[in-house]
Amino acid sequence: MTVAIKGPLTSIVAGLVFLLIGISSAHAQSYFCSRPGEPSIPDGSYEERWEMESAQDEVQDYINQMNEYLECLRNESSDARDEARRVQSEMNDAISNFNSR
Repeated sequence: MTVAIKGPLTSIVAGLVFLLIGISSAHAQSYFCSRPGEPSIPDGSYEERWEMESAQDEVQDYINQMNEYLECLRNESSDARDEARRVQSEMNDAISNFNSR
């Protein structure tokens, strides 16, 4: 439930909510989720079979780690949205209390 507020605070509150969403998303991506580094992929022209098999294993490990990273980002993004909604709700409650004085 959004509470109508008297005065210019409406745009400030909306701006803060969007700022929180942006900060939470950026924070989640850089702090909680660790992006895997790309593996080295050989040219294939001069490598031995074992080198190509090793590179293939490294690529598969990278794909698995990238899938875990993407899942982490989805979870963090969801958590950030929930947090922003909670903060917005708390602010709306505070505004409502303020306006009813």
